[in-house]
Amino acid sequence: MEQSTITDRMEEIRTRLGGILAKLGVEACLHERRDGFEVFFQNSEQKLFSPVWIWFARHERRDTREASWADAQLVHDRYKKRMLGDTGYWNQRKVDEDSYPISLRGSEMFEWIRNKLRSAGTLSAGTEDSTRVHSDLLADIYWSIRTQIPDLGITYVDHEDYPGEKQMGFEALTFLDRECRRTHITHRPNSYAIYLLVDGERLAQFGNDNATKLARYAVRMSKRHLDDAKLGLR
Repeated sequence: MEQSTITDRMEEIRTRLGGILAKLGVEACLHERRDGFEVFFQNSEQKLFSPVWIWFARHERRDTREASWADAQLVHDRYKKRMLGDTGYWNQRKVDEDSYPISLRGSEMFEWIRNKLRSAGTLSAGTEDSTRVHSDLLADIYWSIRTQIPDLGITYVDHEDYPGEKQMGFEALTFLDRECRRTHITHRPNSYAIYLLVDGERLAQFGNDNATKLARYAVRMSKRHLDDAKLGLR
């Protein structure tokens, strides 16, 4: 029975798949989890990645570093890139995945994996692209109200406690209400809170499960001036 560690598997992958990885401009990387090992492929700057990766399941009572091809699967994450109207901004997210048991062995197995990598190509992580909206929630709000707020745009808002530190700031939707007040809907990816700002002042905080409610408020604010009480914010 095959008795190899994840270190052996990584060396094998780097050796046998080195040619296609070099052509794609990525390298094999390892992420260890309690239930197994993810072998994924990205470049050293983490700007480019393959949507194809390999999963080695870890079983109870096994050596914690053991990794067998018999317990492996090849996973192809499916991503969708979509432009946010004519703003010049875009959003990309994982929408599905295909998982394949690895039944072949030896040269046939690596040729099969090689073909999967070649066919899938690479995607941009967009980590340094200022036109990518990383917040899926903010993108969804944009798409839900864009036809109702003609001047709806996208921008970036500094955190009041960390001005100039982009990693601490917020992506934002912005528009003018009927009183010409500059309004922002701000969100940071993976955060629960969405903030509503008016002329730079935080008017309200919503949970991400209330995004639909916030979107309705935004549309109402764009049509006419509503004070806090009429918005139900106090």
